[in-house]
Amino acid sequence: MRNDDERAHCTGSAAGVEHADEDHHRDTEAQRRKAERRKATDSDPSDPSSFSLCRCVSVVFLFFRLSLPLGSAAKLAAVSRGFRHGGDAETMLAEHRLFFAQFLLRYHETGAIAPSSRWLAEALVSDVARPSSGPRKILEVGPGTGAVTGRLVRKLQPHDRLVIVELNDRFVDHLQRRFESEPAWTAVAAQTEIVHSPVQNLPGEAEFDLIVSGLPLNNFSVELVEQILATFERLLKPGGTLSFFEYPGVRPARAVVSLGRDRARLSGISAALERMFHNHPTRRQWILPNLPPAVVHHVQLAG
Repeated sequence: MRNDDERAHCTGSAAGVEHADEDHHRDTEAQRRKAERRKATDSDPSDPSSFSLCRCVSVVFLFFRLSLPLGSAAKLAAVSRGFRHGGDAETMLAEHRLFFAQFLLRYHETGAIAPSSRWLAEALVSDVARPSSGPRKILEVGPGTGAVTGRLVRKLQPHDRLVIVELNDRFVDHLQRRFESEPAWTAVAAQTEIVHSPVQNLPGEAEFDLIVSGLPLNNFSVELVEQILATFERLLKPGGTLSFFEYPGVRPARAVVSLGRDRARLSGISAALERMFHNHPTRRQWILPNLPPAVVHHVQLAG
């Protein structure tokens, strides 16, 4: 009887140790995964699992923007004029849904929660709208669903050529459909080429008269931003203009609330942009009606 009790006690002790080991293993594994998520969020700006403060603020802007058309027919007409770029309200909402879906899935590539407004798009293509004495070659980088492209295609001259570079395959498919179905787009389809690739992979030097970029530079690593800016300088002809935008105050604000490597990354991006502004004449346009307000930089490569 005593032996049976001892065996039962030993068996119970062993089971208890085994359960304790399993609990310890689960706790250790959970702590490891938590540490990895914290490390990734702090040091890797390309990690799509990091739901940053900037993303949360953008969600607020989306609800504000999409709530405007719901009040009345007059509001709907006003918002449609401001935020769509051809087509009806259903087309506009479809583009917003696609953009928002890609924002959630590939935030660090998409950068914004909704396509650029009409006012921002017009400012970005303002140099394209100027009369030209000869044919021009124009590069658009990061067009997304085509908010800016919709303004570009209406300002192309008969002998101009437009090259569009987009990394997101869903956006590439969407742009191709627009060139096949929308009259203003199909009218210049023969003058247009869509390249599904990073802009750094484009060959050649001094190829383009104008470059329009919608890339979210604040989401990239310092090294990638430097590569992209160097690519723009390589591809732009002397005297050509690079136009791109950012939201003023966002990068400094993110730097204040960020820690460690991400703060250093944002500071490095600011330094890279300041070097470019220092080396090339730059004029700026403030787009206050945009949500949020934006500033467009027009950087002219020395001729």
